[in-house]
Amino acid sequence: MVRGSCLRRPAKRAIRSVATLPYKMTLYTDNNRAEQKSHGAIHSANEMSNLHNSLIRGMNCIYLQALHVYKTKDKDDFLKFISFWCGFVHHHHDVEEDMLFPQLEELTSNKGSMKGNIEQHKIFEPRLLELSEYATTTTAAGYDGSKVRSMIDGFGDALHSHLKAEIPTLLALQSASSDSLLKIQKDCEAAGFKQPNVSLLPLHLMPIFDVELSG
Repeated sequence: MVRGSCLRRPAKRAIRSVATLPYKMTLYTDNNRAEQKSHGAIHSANEMSNLHNSLIRGMNCIYLQALHVYKTKDKDDFLKFISFWCGFVHHHHDVEEDMLFPQLEELTSNKGSMKGNIEQHKIFEPRLLELSEYATTTTAAGYDGSKVRSMIDGFGDALHSHLKAEIPTLLALQSASSDSLLKIQKDCEAAGFKQPNVSLLPLHLMPIFDVELSG
């Protein structure tokens, strides 16, 4: 496996050159850091932006490293990384559909307003599930980096577009109660840490979280 990869915390220069392509990390709000506490909508958008950037970074890690994994142990580790990333994405969207979206619709008295986001989930979820099943059923001997890339090609654009589109949706909620939005965001964040194998997330996924980018 290529050393200095996304499976361990990269140097700042590596963050820009390794994990920000092929899917660009352009998910920033107009009011970062200094003003993110001015309203719950801005804070929530920044938190979601940071999380979505991390999902994109993980997808980039998999795509870029897929063809450069050679040793049996590295293949085993890489397949686990793919499996954890897929589970992370899937659980994030479960929390959105089960908690975030219904609560936002109730808060804004606009039932069905988040239906478009759920429909976007349906576009890429089947292909994401295929990648997850591949990662959990494939042995190191059967690993095929080209197949992994091809599978990401099948849903990457749709996932990236969805992650990007969701941020303005949150920013548009500044007419709603700031305190209520903050509570929803905190409740959903807590639910996010209740996913399966959460104790292993720091080892496998923390290196893909932003340490220097806004959002």
